[in-house]
Amino acid sequence: MKSDAFRNFEQNLKDIDRLLEIHEDVGGTGAGRRYNLEVLNKSAIVLICASWEAYCEDLCKEAFDHLLSSTAEPKTLPNSLKTAVASSWCEKKARNPMDYWELAGSAWRTKTRASVERILDTFHAPKWRNLDSLFMTVLGLRDVSKSWQTRGLSVKKARDNLEKFVTMRGSLAHRAITAESVNKSHCVDFHAHVSRLAIFTEKAVSKYMKELVGSCPF
Repeated sequence: MKSDAFRNFEQNLKDIDRLLEIHEDVGGTGAGRRYNLEVLNKSAIVLICASWEAYCEDLCKEAFDHLLSSTAEPKTLPNSLKTAVASSWCEKKARNPMDYWELAGSAWRTKTRASVERILDTFHAPKWRNLDSLFMTVLGLRDVSKSWQTRGLSVKKARDNLEKFVTMRGSLAHRAITAESVNKSHCVDFHAHVSRLAIFTEKAVSKYMKELVGSCPF
């Protein structure tokens, strides 16, 4: 069963499919370089990266919501999440001792959710190290990128390819005019790559959640 995050990801990728269709409609499918169409390629790279980032954030949030609803006491939360919540609390709260009473009863759920929302809101650049850190912090899932492997695709290659494409996206976002040339093959490869990584990530999170709380939200 697919997560809501994955279904939304598939819908977002349809926009990229449409961009590639427009590329073919305008430039044809014959051999040779296409001119005056690079703007479509650049747009596709940016959209693919945005879709991948949104998927990872949405999946993490979906799994967290299930984790929180399946947790009776805060002590059973992953230590990484408890550490993040405690650090956020200590940094942001006033020095008034009465503030700590805001954690009484079931208020820890509200504070934990608020902390996770801040983590997700400030997440950017969906490279493998950042994603490993995100899933570890919020869910306690260590090295999610190690699940990115299959026949013909090693973890190193999966990580390196993602790094290359997300770096390309960053270059386009900050130096659109002077950024390196982007062709259609880059778009097709990036599209295919994150599609595979999404499947691997989905399976890894599903397996982990079943082990952690005995069930999975998807």
